Amino acid sequence: SRSNGASAAAAPDAGASAPLFLTAAEVLSRSAWRSEAEAWRELAPLWGIALPDSGADPCAAAQRAQWQCWRSASAGLPLVRQLDRPGLITLRDEQGRSAHALLLALTPRAATLRLGRDTIDVTLVSLANLWQGDFATYWRAPDGYSTILLPGMRGRAVDALAAQLATVRGEPAPTAPAVFDNALRAHLVVFQRAQGLVADGRAGPTTFMQLARAADSAQREPQLLR
Repeated sequence: SRSNGASAAAAPDAGASAPLFLTAAEVLSRSAWRSEAEAWRELAPLWGIALPDSGADPCAAAQRAQWQCWRSASAGLPLVRQLDRPGLITLRDEQGRSAHALLLALTPRAATLRLGRDTIDVTLVSLANLWQGDFATYWRAPDGYSTILLPGMRGRAVDALAAQLATVRGEPAPTAPAVFDNALRAHLVVFQRAQGLVADGRAGPTTFMQLARAADSAQREPQLLR
């Protein structure tokens, strides 16, 4: 389900025109964010994250509220579609100058971006000229999570993984502390494959992003609009 904040932020204007063929000059002419921290701050309200008004690092502040910042230099459009959540992307011109944008919506041919004060629809073809596939977004880590979960591990994060996988499979959550054994890994690989993720049997941020949505539809994380 979509958060009201995301819907309101990304709702197209009445009578919206055809998507823009975005150019570097068009990006630079708008009040786009030059600082990644500014873009993180603009993204936070879509997730219901209240950041302090100070100049503190937004990711450190979000972590104190149990949210994590996730970044990938090479997510690419297929993974962004699969994760189905708003996030930050970096636009670069031929001189290497960069600006940060929020990616709010995706259709087969266009994307909705927020560049500073402006929200615009742009063609995916033009976006590909300026975007190298990076993507960053917020996610909620399970209690006890500090690193990617691997077979053989125990602890609260492994318990959360076992419980979420059980929910997805329509089974009762285990009552005893879990061990990341071969059976749990097998369930994880099936889930990752079904979600279009790399089925490596390791539970990291993208796996937990998809588990949260699949296991708890009431969590109301924002989604990309279409």
